[in-house]
Amino acid sequence: MPRRTSSSSRQTIPDDVTKMLCDESLPLEARYAMLSEFRQNQPELATHVDRYLLGRMSAQSEGLRRAERSFKEMENVLAKLTEPPLHPAIYVASAETGAVPTAMIAHGNAWRVIPIADDLDPESLAVGDAVLLNQDLSAVIRKSPMVVCFGEVAAFDHFTEDGRMLVRRGEQEEVIGLADGVPREDWQPGDLVRWDRTARLGFERIRRAEGQEFRVEQVEDIDADRVGGRARQTLDQLVSALMLMMSQKKVARKYGLLDGKQLGILMIGPPGCGKTLMARVSAAQVQRNLGRRCNICVVKPGQFEDPYVGVTQRRIRECFKALRDAGEFGLLFLDEVESIARVRGGSMSQHGDKFLAALLAEMQGFATDGDSGIVVIAATNRVDLIDPALVERLEMQFEIRRPDMRSARQILPIHLQEQFPYHPNGDQAARTRLDLIELVVSRLYAPNADNDLCTIRFRDNTQRVVNCREVVSGRILEQVCREARRRAAFREVAGGVEGVCLDDVEHALADTLDKLRGQLALHNVRQYLADLPQDMDIVAVEPVQRRVTRRHQYVNGV
Repeated sequence: MPRRTSSSSRQTIPDDVTKMLCDESLPLEARYAMLSEFRQNQPELATHVDRYLLGRMSAQSEGLRRAERSFKEMENVLAKLTEPPLHPAIYVASAETGAVPTAMIAHGNAWRVIPIADDLDPESLAVGDAVLLNQDLSAVIRKSPMVVCFGEVAAFDHFTEDGRMLVRRGEQEEVIGLADGVPREDWQPGDLVRWDRTARLGFERIRRAEGQEFRVEQVEDIDADRVGGRARQTLDQLVSALMLMMSQKKVARKYGLLDGKQLGILMIGPPGCGKTLMARVSAAQVQRNLGRRCNICVVKPGQFEDPYVGVTQRRIRECFKALRDAGEFGLLFLDEVESIARVRGGSMSQHGDKFLAALLAEMQGFATDGDSGIVVIAATNRVDLIDPALVERLEMQFEIRRPDMRSARQILPIHLQEQFPYHPNGDQAARTRLDLIELVVSRLYAPNADNDLCTIRFRDNTQRVVNCREVVSGRILEQVCREARRRAAFREVAGGVEGVCLDDVEHALADTLDKLRGQLALHNVRQYLADLPQDMDIVAVEPVQRRVTRRHQYVNGV
């Protein structure tokens, strides 16, 4: 309203008077004198002048109020920007040092004893609370609104007599306290505790998710053509055994095979001969035969073991439970079972004895359950190290041998497939592929080839020359083919000739033989050669030094 009045008044007040009223450069006394003279000369316009002045005063007052609000907002922003930072810390305990309440806090990598601010009640602070310190780190000014929910994790071991907690982190042991509010009941060895290294306090118990450390997944649809050589016949027998134990319960009961004595299957064979692959392929074949989902859980050595008493047994139970809960049909594959089921009775094997007993108990539970579709397959290359109690219960045993020359000819086409490029290519590609396969077979198996690996010397001064065909495996054949394909790919990327050629296979064979010569040593030669006499000590394993490491080609000059 005042602004409209001022606008209407400006239409009746002469312009020179309005200009005079708005002219801030004129002295106040001069403007007052001019205004008084105007009122005397034109009294009928005095009311309009008053309205005009009141309108200007109202507008200026509103402008001042807006400016004041903006100024206060700027002051608040400036205060926040220039406010000294506060420092987070952890309240450890009260520390009565005099008349002023003080607290022991953990900040950075040290403990401090500092006063508590007057407006903060010391009784409101609990051990483990997050607090804020002033800029100088000289006082606790208030509790922090933020709840710290992160930190290091250690494994609980036990409580001391005075209520402190012993935790382990790797090989280190730490004694810590517990923050207020953390329960002290129902702690089990191996439980995880979140703790702060500086405050030496535990804040939270983190329970492990049961079975999450063991990956249970649906069996991948792998074709049986992935298995070749001697293992193919064994694969068919393995599939029949799994079908009998998983789905053909009536047939097994008819022949009295559901008596709880058969706990699973044992696969025996040297490393790299396809035990894990055969387990996956056989499970995939069973899944196709049943037309229903089949799960598999592959347990590597060490996944069960734990240094804490009782944790290993708990992990075994969790693994079997996870596989049982995943579905009706499942396969548990224990790889390198000799590392977790060694012969019992040694002076240092009390923990392993309890572990094996728990494993046998869980396997027995599956075997006696007539409705269970879970089968355990254990794989090993050192059956002599496995406890007889487990070997006897794994009645169905399959031996996977190293591939001979005939088996190698069946395995190599799996890794040198027809769709790969070869050089010479085109119409000669098929012939080239066969020539490469024959080259690998002849170099690895021919008795007159340069494929000696090492010489084993025994204590009775006898010796034995180890040939490549004695240690070759399906994995080694795959590595030769993969290395040859990799060399061909590198050459094509560099702008060279496309396709796997004879030279690629020659170099791959040479590299593989050199690698095998370096792998055979005094401490592991018995793992590669199971037929070595046990009553004769080996004193040396000497690699055979090749005079020519690569094939030479001689070109006659014209």
